[in-house]
Amino acid sequence: MLSALRPKQLAWRAMSLVPRSLQESGTYRNWRTFLKTSADWSPERIEQWQTEQLRTTVRFAIDNTEGYRELYKKAGVAANDLRTTADIRHLPFTTKQMFQNDLEAFSVQRFGRKYRTTGGTTGLPVGFYQVKGMLAVERAFVHDAWSGFGWSPGARMAVLRGGFIGSREQPWQWDPYRRELQLSSYYLTKETLPLFADAVSLCGATILQAFPSALQIFADLVQEAGMVASFPFQSIMLASENFYEWQIKKTSEVFPNATLFDFYGQSERVIFAAWCPQAREYHVNPFYGVTEVIDGELVGSSFHNFGTPFIRYRTMDRAEPGRSHCSACGRNWQLLPRLLGREHEQLVTGTGRYVSMSAMNMHDRIFDRIVQFQFMQEQAGSVHFRYVPRMPLTPDQENHVRCGLSAKLGQDVSLIMEPVSEIPRTRAGKRRLLDQRLPVRYGEFEDASAA
Repeated sequence: MLSALRPKQLAWRAMSLVPRSLQESGTYRNWRTFLKTSADWSPERIEQWQTEQLRTTVRFAIDNTEGYRELYKKAGVAANDLRTTADIRHLPFTTKQMFQNDLEAFSVQRFGRKYRTTGGTTGLPVGFYQVKGMLAVERAFVHDAWSGFGWSPGARMAVLRGGFIGSREQPWQWDPYRRELQLSSYYLTKETLPLFADAVSLCGATILQAFPSALQIFADLVQEAGMVASFPFQSIMLASENFYEWQIKKTSEVFPNATLFDFYGQSERVIFAAWCPQAREYHVNPFYGVTEVIDGELVGSSFHNFGTPFIRYRTMDRAEPGRSHCSACGRNWQLLPRLLGREHEQLVTGTGRYVSMSAMNMHDRIFDRIVQFQFMQEQAGSVHFRYVPRMPLTPDQENHVRCGLSAKLGQDVSLIMEPVSEIPRTRAGKRRLLDQRLPVRYGEFEDASAA
């Protein structure tokens, strides 16, 4: 493997000589500068800036899309009615179904737009358009957040997400432009782990970026191989899936020298919230858009998506609202102490209760004999627990898992244990913790006991 990797080093070194500042666009550089200088703005200055951006965004949507023009005409509201961000409450909501039913009406007819879709993890995949420059803006926000956790331009990073990469003999590829060692989660096994370790060591990656589900498998294999603390990661960056407490605990045990980081966002680019460098609470970046927490649901209005504007967009994601000032770092940004999961990550019990996947946080070693798992629900009050065992569980071992999960789920849930050989991925390469097949809309699920 090492002989296959070394010939590529000359290309790596050549690309690394190009300053990162010259590889990025002016849009990216301008936003990085702005985000640095605006971090300590007062609440009044942030409010003024957001109000101006919101008014501009709404006016743009009215002028350029039939859908928003008709929506706001019917509601009797106009851009000039937005005197403060609080006035956003007068605007009607938009939903995933609205964009699914008539995407063109809510999109801007402009040259160069590109069609994109969400990963489908909500059970309601949404198509939308993205314009040139959006990805540069997104990178600026991501890199600004990463910079508080050990990242700097030119840092070498290992990436363990959901794509098919390489082969069993070479489960990686090097991206010299991004300085990324892209690792294949599909070929991550006990047998290939040494290849991963060699590649990470040789390319000098000190940062790992991963899906939490892929990181869980990686951490388990590292622990089983007796390689705890052997990887040189100083930072581990998570995104795209919920990062649960039991995963945080395992990651901290296996990679004790790494600082953990998590951020929340969506393919639609409406809300950006990242962990505070001094506390594990999510900072909602006010320069990305306006974020509301309404009855526990995150509602976002983007300042940056000019292909398909998303204004008062119901994300179907849930969070616990927090303060408007961070005492740990001093920023005057809205806080989210906890993400509570997405609406499709709510189990419905036989008596109509909702159980969030965040509540399935196990404090013992109940999953030690399990490689992967997933909950699946087709009927209220009944839940399938699909799991891939390291080796077949004995009746006592399976009962131990059942009892632990049942204690979290409650007496009004029937738990069906279902060993499987593999947990399927979404088309984006993610693994859902819950395959929810009920038409769950939090707070609207009627007559759950009869479903």
